[in-house]
Amino acid sequence: SSLAQGRGQARAGLKGRPQVAMDIVISQIHTLSTNNDSDLKKLKDFLRHEQEALKANVHLIDQALTSLDPFRHTLGIAFLLAAQVGAEVYANPRATFAYIGNFLKLADEQQVKKASNQVNSVCKSYAQMAINEGQQAMLRSLRPLCCALEKLRPNLETLTPAHTEFLRVCLKAKAYHLSERVLDQPIY
Repeated sequence: SSLAQGRGQARAGLKGRPQVAMDIVISQIHTLSTNNDSDLKKLKDFLRHEQEALKANVHLIDQALTSLDPFRHTLGIAFLLAAQVGAEVYANPRATFAYIGNFLKLADEQQVKKASNQVNSVCKSYAQMAINEGQQAMLRSLRPLCCALEKLRPNLETLTPAHTEFLRVCLKAKAYHLSERVLDQPIY
């Protein structure tokens, strides 16, 4: 199958040809990012299998992200960003911060739910980046974090790890009034 062939090529690409490996990952993201649950499952399985390749090629992620659409390729971008924030390797930290904020706002809810672990990891790092950058960055991060928690939760009564990050930034930024809507929601 082309998926198995892509996996073999990706692994072979790591032996001195990291750009080839990343190109194969990007190709699979483009090919399998459809509205078909079966394709999204194949993509998630492929990306889960290629996590070590992503970590080894984290320096290529910024470039790879330029060819992906935050809505159509949400699942793939979530895996790429999770690898990047996990390694804390950013060519331009401010550009990465802006990219993540835009991604969290535009991401497809169905794909966010399928990549919930990765999106939660990205939210945690994004919140920490905002806190490290100061008041203005914290305030800018609140809308994207709120978008992420709304997309991640299966229903209104469920808390997610993104809720924690949103509330943490609200507290650090002393933007207590922005946390009210989340805090006032009954949890059962």
